[in-house]
Amino acid sequence: MKTYAYLCFAVLFLAAAVLVAPCAAQEGEDDELYQPMFDVGEEQNTESLPILATMVDYGSLTMFHDLLIKSGLADKLKGDGPMTVFAPDDAAFEQLKPEQLDKLENDSEYLKKVLMRHIVADKALQFGSEPDETTITTLGGDMVNIEVDEESVMIGKAFIIDEWLECSNGVIHVIDNVLLPPAKKNNGDKK
Repeated sequence: MKTYAYLCFAVLFLAAAVLVAPCAAQEGEDDELYQPMFDVGEEQNTESLPILATMVDYGSLTMFHDLLIKSGLADKLKGDGPMTVFAPDDAAFEQLKPEQLDKLENDSEYLKKVLMRHIVADKALQFGSEPDETTITTLGGDMVNIEVDEESVMIGKAFIIDEWLECSNGVIHVIDNVLLPPAKKNNGDKK
């Protein structure tokens, strides 16, 4: 019985050796078969996606993307560009008061006005590190202040938290606040 067990073990050992030997012999000959598809430092995708697809791909711009679709402004972002979009992330929308969010979702004219404050046509804006203060004109014609210093870029009351998401038709800067229009003063206010 022991001899039979030793014989089975020897056959299995020889079979394994026969299968492994050709692989070891080919290792030096066919190294290209075992190369990774791309180097770790190499870009995997050399083509940028358009603005709307980049928003979906980014993952946390869902609310802004969905509101653009709902408002009909998404079609304006399908052009050749260049365009700059200041896109509030989902956390920025969570900071809104319930009545502000309700107005965005139920007042189509207000929604368009707010969303157009986040889009600059015909420019792919990039910000340097030199201290600066300026204004930009948005798609809706509003003037929005930009403040740039060594550590941050501020658009209106929002900070850029992820800068320069390159798209095939422009650029997205992710911001931490929704750029709501200034509140109208009541006629009774004496300011």
